[in-house]
Amino acid sequence: MRGAIAILALAAAISVGCTRPAQPLPAQSPSRGAESAEKLDLYGDPLPRGAICRFGAVRFDVSRDYNDAVFLPDGTKVLLMRKYDSSCNGIGICDMKTGRMTGVIKGCGRHCAFSADGRTLAALSRESCRLLDPATCEDVCDPLPVGASRLAWRPDGKAIAFDTGTVWSFPGGERIGTFARCSRLAFSPDGSRLAAMITRDANGHDQHSVRLYDTVNWRILWDTPAPAGAGPGGDRSRYSDVAFSPDGKYALAAARIPNNRNDNPVYQWHTRLVYLDARNGDQTRAFELGQSSSSGLFSGDGRFFAYEEFLPGVPRWFRATRLLALEACPTGPPRPIRIGDNFPHRSSDVAFSADGRILANLADGRCSFWDTSAGRVLHPEFSPRKLFYARFLPDGRRALTVDLRGKVSIWDATTGRDVASFVIAGREDEENTGRQPRFCRLSPDGRLLAVLTWSRGAEVWDVRECKLAWRCEPADPNRIKQLLFSPDGGTLTVYRSYSTEKCTRWRADTGQALPPGSPTASQPAPANRQLLWWADADHGLLAYYQDSGKYDIVDAQTGLLVCRAPIMGTVSPTGDMMINPDASQPCPTETWTGLPLRALDFDFRGIHNSTRPAYSADCMVVALASSKDVHIMDLTTGRMLKVLPFANIRSMDLAPDRRLLTAGSNGICMVWDLSDIDWPSLPRPAGTDRASMEALWRDLGSASAATAQDACLRLAGAGAPAVGFIMEQVRSDPAERRLAEAIRQLNDDEWKTRNQATQTLREAGPAARAMLLALLAQPNASLEQRVRAEIILEAIQAAPPLPVSLDTVRLLRATTALERIGGAAAAKGLDQLADQPHQPPVNTVARLARHRLRAHGRDK
Repeated sequence: MRGAIAILALAAAISVGCTRPAQPLPAQSPSRGAESAEKLDLYGDPLPRGAICRFGAVRFDVSRDYNDAVFLPDGTKVLLMRKYDSSCNGIGICDMKTGRMTGVIKGCGRHCAFSADGRTLAALSRESCRLLDPATCEDVCDPLPVGASRLAWRPDGKAIAFDTGTVWSFPGGERIGTFARCSRLAFSPDGSRLAAMITRDANGHDQHSVRLYDTVNWRILWDTPAPAGAGPGGDRSRYSDVAFSPDGKYALAAARIPNNRNDNPVYQWHTRLVYLDARNGDQTRAFELGQSSSSGLFSGDGRFFAYEEFLPGVPRWFRATRLLALEACPTGPPRPIRIGDNFPHRSSDVAFSADGRILANLADGRCSFWDTSAGRVLHPEFSPRKLFYARFLPDGRRALTVDLRGKVSIWDATTGRDVASFVIAGREDEENTGRQPRFCRLSPDGRLLAVLTWSRGAEVWDVRECKLAWRCEPADPNRIKQLLFSPDGGTLTVYRSYSTEKCTRWRADTGQALPPGSPTASQPAPANRQLLWWADADHGLLAYYQDSGKYDIVDAQTGLLVCRAPIMGTVSPTGDMMINPDASQPCPTETWTGLPLRALDFDFRGIHNSTRPAYSADCMVVALASSKDVHIMDLTTGRMLKVLPFANIRSMDLAPDRRLLTAGSNGICMVWDLSDIDWPSLPRPAGTDRASMEALWRDLGSASAATAQDACLRLAGAGAPAVGFIMEQVRSDPAERRLAEAIRQLNDDEWKTRNQATQTLREAGPAARAMLLALLAQPNASLEQRVRAEIILEAIQAAPPLPVSLDTVRLLRATTALERIGGAAAAKGLDQLADQPHQPPVNTVARLARHRLRAHGRDK
């Protein structure tokens, strides 16, 4: 079985409600001196240099492309085979009790198997089969010259059969038999027969059958084709694995039957367990096991069978599955054993122990073990769940993680301890998979967690109390596209997936629906736009994709257009820049214009497109993840501040004070100490006299985004003197005076003047909307003014949004400078920008900046 890309996972015990860890933790090893001492995590495993702690454990780590597992016959160790390629392959030896890697066998790793007595390990490489002593990992004889992919030991341990169609003696190393090439093979318990799964005939044509050979003279005893059936794509039924029953009377086969429904939106297979009479190959029994995502696997003794089943009640495009096991050989129907219930994604591979009592599941960068008799997981402390959401809480000393089974954990970011946890679904072994979360959003104050589930709609959980606050159950939860908190955390907005539907808003703490007509009530979604899976609680903006290839960035609360950007990426907390790792835009870009800013000393070709860049709260530093490490970058100069060696990053977040960074990779989350970095500070302007301020104001309206950003930073570095100067320039805005004069001229005596004023207001577009609405609200407005105002408003509403002018962009950049300065004067200036009748984008951006200042306590 092949797994989806692994992101974060969490090592924590299964619990219901608010829980705390109860098991004692292993003591850390004594230090070996001040210089050579290693910093250890809670389980005694070493931490990388610069790391403070680790959420979860690195035990049973299979993140290095291990894709198969084989147990030692005594069950004390498990061999993990690394994914084969031309440059690197090998077998990792993992202790079953501690989960630590105790050794590596290099040069082989395609497949391996133990002899029945456990004294010899046969391991395949690309060119040969090595025969090793598992105690010493040394060769016991010369390698067999067989470049195979699968092998099977004869029960007496004196011969090995390979899928290439050859049989070799052991320890003599002579070829003693041949048969047709196959993909899977198994000896009968007495070794007198060999079952082979054939996929090609002698001419290379497709042939899906199970063939039985006599191991004395290697003649064919019978050949049974796969069950009839074909899918809409022309794929035929096929066998996926073969085994013998313990008594040798049956050859067991797992058949994959394609779905023959042409209306099925996702192509699926049905798994069928087939019993073939070992004497003649006739099918005696068959059991349908449901819709499957991959081939099944038998245990070595043929007693158990494991396969993955698509989860009921979950949309098929999500590809959610669960791992099931069956006891396959009783006389009645197979007895199901629940193993690995509610797996969110497909597993990489599964393997049984020699006696079939333990099932290993390699998925999400970890190897978990299940007791097939009890249906429970072994070593739960080392069996984390796949995470899809991780964020620092506002205090910067705690972090919140959510896994795909609905467990929420709160961690101490300085020690790595799980300080609290609760389960969204109610019970972690919940059968109703529709209750699993598919989207999460933490409120700006870190008090509430909004979760979108498959069947129950939107839920809001109180993080401090670890309990459900309220739930919204729409008629069709699958049509919900996005959840978004307002910047002040007081409102939760639910967006639908279709543009014709309205978004609904609720009080975030109580779930009370806001009445129609209120300032934050439901707003219709913009027409002819496709809402993207992109939004940010910090700046309250949504992105809509237009057919023209542009992206409309819209205020989530009012639906007003902020700007139209030519690209889309992860937006900074201040909302003025975004980073898109696309090769066509290999540097940060300005949100308002899409123009490139200062280039970064970073190779974007190696970046993880699925890893969200982590910005600092002041938007002066960003963390970018490549395939091998994390780069801390200075956005003011483009230089690199620090490199952290941590591979395959899936999620990152910077603490508000920039001293901690959390980075997750393949089942664990590491916390790094960044206190040794020489953090950048705002550059000081050449002077604070009027001439210097006027020069910076001119640069703020430059067509070069890099020049404007430098001017914005220098204005912010000037501090209080820049606030007064900026507000003076805003109050003397000639565009506002021109529009106010046009409003007055709508009632002029001259027909030509009235028409000219109407044309001016129509060309101003949304910038004139507030003034026209204020005119209609005046009781003494003339009929001429009212009629013309209504005509202009209809034209503005029907016209497509216009690109943002440089005059407007200058004001947007000025709001960013005020937010960077902070303080009571800057907050007052943002209030004026938000309330005065400027262009709507300026009002919206100033209002959001004002909310952020107040939320972070920087408005005093």
